[in-house]
Amino acid sequence: MTTPLPHHRPTQTVERAFLLLDVIADSTRPMNLKEIAERSQLNASTCLRLLRTMELNQYVVRLPDTGLYRLGAKILTLAYALESQLDIRTIARPILQELSLAVGESAGLIIRQGNEGIVIERAAGPNALRHVTAIGYRGPLYCTSAGKALLAWCEPEWRDRYLRTEDFPALTSATITSRGALEIELERIREFGYATDFGEREEGLVAFAAPVRDAADHVVAVIGVSGPAERMADDIVPDVIQKLLRGAEGVSLQLGWNPQPARELVALRT
Repeated sequence: MTTPLPHHRPTQTVERAFLLLDVIADSTRPMNLKEIAERSQLNASTCLRLLRTMELNQYVVRLPDTGLYRLGAKILTLAYALESQLDIRTIARPILQELSLAVGESAGLIIRQGNEGIVIERAAGPNALRHVTAIGYRGPLYCTSAGKALLAWCEPEWRDRYLRTEDFPALTSATITSRGALEIELERIREFGYATDFGEREEGLVAFAAPVRDAADHVVAVIGVSGPAERMADDIVPDVIQKLLRGAEGVSLQLGWNPQPARELVALRT
């Protein structure tokens, strides 16, 4: 089970900024400050303050000749990122199906969303029963193979802030609960090229995850496989990991990733 997130009151400033974006997006033409204030039902000074901040961050543009506002280039960037994330599901789906059949367990495609990993595509193997996670399932980063893989290859600044500010409650006796131990684990993941979970989130559940890279060599998602410990015996783990790595590489190649010609396979830890 995923750790429930605390409930927070909505941040008024953020809500108002989103409201202004919706107002501008709903218009078929650039808008002046008075129109935006009237349609958002906010006073002009509040709108101006928010618009200036959004303009600095390229979410809106103020046209120099008229002073009218329209959506900025950052919105297009976000739309492109969303499209890329949706496309990755189509690319990954047949590879996940092939992987799940090859290892006999469930396989999933996971991305980071805030402090959690979220399953955006999955395939159930012939042996998968209760360990199949549904699309939309959210899991903590610090104690799942997919989450740790996402942490290992995310932006260093974000990772450092996460490690400094988050708590790591023990979900099982195997859960890593200290920042120092987790940092060592993330370094090991980057060295070996995949992440493991031997009952850290749930007793008796074994899982592995490997990174999916795009054309810019950025890790944009991970592929994971999981199953009960009684079926994930030590003697089959190396084969499962090899198939997982090939699956993640297959998705990466279709996303335009170009591996180094002389790249050697990472030695597997058994």
